[in-house]
Amino acid sequence: MLPKFPNVNNSKTKSRHSGRLILTNETRKIKEILQLEAMKQMKKVGDIFKSFDPAIHYLEAEYMFYTPKLFTLKGTINMNKPDWDGNIKHVQDACCMAMGIDDSFIISSKVDQFKSKSDDEVFICIYRLCYQNSRFS
Repeated sequence: MLPKFPNVNNSKTKSRHSGRLILTNETRKIKEILQLEAMKQMKKVGDIFKSFDPAIHYLEAEYMFYTPKLFTLKGTINMNKPDWDGNIKHVQDACCMAMGIDDSFIISSKVDQFKSKSDDEVFICIYRLCYQNSRFS
């Protein structure tokens, strides 16, 4: 089970030494876990991104977040659940690091949130390698 996603607004802290913003330990930990999981998945299906060439390719991404706390007991949207835009930043960074691709090559993405049937936070990421001439011609 993954640790709780850190809020993207609280994912950085000031370094005691330089004063620069750095990732918190919580954020660093979840990114490492996500990156390892992405690398395991790539080994299962094969690394199709080895052939990625930014001159001819771009990426499309689809994210599905399943959360057990999507709704309150009254049936309204739970305002205390993690926002999908905060989740996507950490997930996308980790997946792109695992693929060895800069996330600026993702030019199209779709995000959905669903109620999970279990108590675990689950997400699915689908990346598609596309040819630029098919989109920009």
